[in-house]
Amino acid sequence: MNAYGNVTRLAGKDRLDTSVMVAKKYFEDVKEAIVTYGWNFPDGLCGGSLAYAMQAPLLLTRSSKSAYEFTANYTNDANITSGYVLGGSGLVSDLAVNTIFSTKNIQMTQKM
Repeated sequence: MNAYGNVTRLAGKDRLDTSVMVAKKYFEDVKEAIVTYGWNFPDGLCGGSLAYAMQAPLLLTRSSKSAYEFTANYTNDANITSGYVLGGSGLVSDLAVNTIFSTKNIQMTQKM
């Protein structure tokens, strides 16, 4: 399918892994990230527009320890110092947020 030009496919073991793979490939030296719950499309859909506007990666996560620690490994390795978390604490827990950003400067948004 050359109709689309050169294509690089990124596919992780799940959507969280894929979001980190995209961030690593296309976002160098960023200091902010958008974090959202990865199993509910409205937050991710809105987050995609915000991430584009901010030129920041959109990271998908959830409140299970293995999921948010996976996301935290990326933010810590990339030295991401601030960001936005979309969705309430029922979707992305405060513990998950604190771990992902390691007490760094974050902005919290709540669902209305």
